[in-house]
Amino acid sequence: MNNNMLRTPLIKSALLLAGLSLIIYLTITSGGSVLGSLQAIVVGIFRGIQLVVGLFLALFLCIAVLIGIFLGGMAMVSRETAARMANQLRDLAAENLQIVVSRLRSTRLGAMTVGHGEELRALADRMERQEAEIRRLGKAVDGIRAGQAELMEKFDQFAGRKEAPE
Repeated sequence: MNNNMLRTPLIKSALLLAGLSLIIYLTITSGGSVLGSLQAIVVGIFRGIQLVVGLFLALFLCIAVLIGIFLGGMAMVSRETAARMANQLRDLAAENLQIVVSRLRSTRLGAMTVGHGEELRALADRMERQEAEIRRLGKAVDGIRAGQAELMEKFDQFAGRKEAPE
């Protein structure tokens, strides 16, 4: 007999019992109201999320302060070295941020393609046609600018040859 067949119902029943036990506990401690216990669960979830966000912000702030102290100490010894290190740190942070943003965009695009594959393909085709049209128009504008420059040269030559009326 396969053990995986028994695992899923066992996990579901354990989660159900844990949820019911939590609701009963919160009902008893909140004065006997089921709505009060559900409110306590929701508030607890939001406070947990708030705690995690606060901890991440505090961590980034502490790291920024430590880096500032380090670069300040380096600036006391050698300004050029501190400036070079700060520039390298800024470049490294920009590269890493760009990687994170590109991964988030690809994940979002991947999630969108699950339900809207045909629409996205049609949109991509339309974008390719528009980019080709933009390239064609850019070449036309370049040709017009070259023609305008040539006309200006001819006008300057004509105006230079023609004598002014006395």
